[in-house]
Amino acid sequence: MNPLRVLFSTSLILFNLPALANRAEEIRAKITVDGANVVYQNAVHSSEFKKILSGIQSGDRVWLDVAAALRSVSDTHGSEQLDTAFSDALSKSAGTALVYLQKPFRARDVCKPRMVEPESGELNQFFTRIEHALNAAQDGTLQDKKSVCLYYLGVSKRMIDAIDVLARHNENPEKIAEEIKTTGVMRVNSRLISEGVWDSVISRIAAGNPETWIGLAMSFRSEPTLRPQIDLALATALMTNPFFVLTSAPNEAALSDICTVKNFKIATSVQRDIGETLDDVLAPMQTQTALATKVRVCLSALKW
Repeated sequence: MNPLRVLFSTSLILFNLPALANRAEEIRAKITVDGANVVYQNAVHSSEFKKILSGIQSGDRVWLDVAAALRSVSDTHGSEQLDTAFSDALSKSAGTALVYLQKPFRARDVCKPRMVEPESGELNQFFTRIEHALNAAQDGTLQDKKSVCLYYLGVSKRMIDAIDVLARHNENPEKIAEEIKTTGVMRVNSRLISEGVWDSVISRIAAGNPETWIGLAMSFRSEPTLRPQIDLALATALMTNPFFVLTSAPNEAALSDICTVKNFKIATSVQRDIGETLDDVLAPMQTQTALATKVRVCLSALKW
């Protein structure tokens, strides 16, 4: 690359930093006066929103104040873009961004790659960058949030790897389900473990899509010794695809086990984050008549 071009580009960025910071202060002040919803509605469908997203990606604290305020009132379209910008901020300035994690930004939404159809090299760079940023964050008051974010990063990485592993072994939920019918759950479990693909099956269940993996999970949990691992995967799937999990659960007892997150052998901070996220996801579903009973069972099991 031409050194003069690099120098010119860098100079432009440095020249624009004060203007970018000033704009963040202006927007934050406007939010204070007019309210976050007014500012969001005026910005979301304009060119201004792209500038706001760029500011948030920088990881600057004032921009993250703006991000938090807008995310608290954003619709689906805006939330997706704000989450992506915040994820970028995490990978650049985790020590600052972690303050805003959990509310309004949920770890399960931002502590993962958010690129569209990324190349494997891009994914590796993302994981390396964000893990390095998180490990560099030493503030003791943020360690729980850091642990939660690292947990979801690990879940996300295993979900991505599982797709390739299962494809190489020619494994799919339909094939495994047929095998269970003829040889039984434990024999299939033993084979999958011996071939090194059981953990990938668990990760595909946790991804919750397609729903055939959820149905397969219900078959595996018929064996009590497998339930703790399966139920944690189903609780993870419940956060992103609640309808599939709720409708596939064979009875209220099974659903209660899946939603009793305090029994999972994971860090307490992660238990609480999963529980709070499930509460956010499920609470609005209480009005859906067909699922209301199952939703109430799950919400009750989430109580500490």
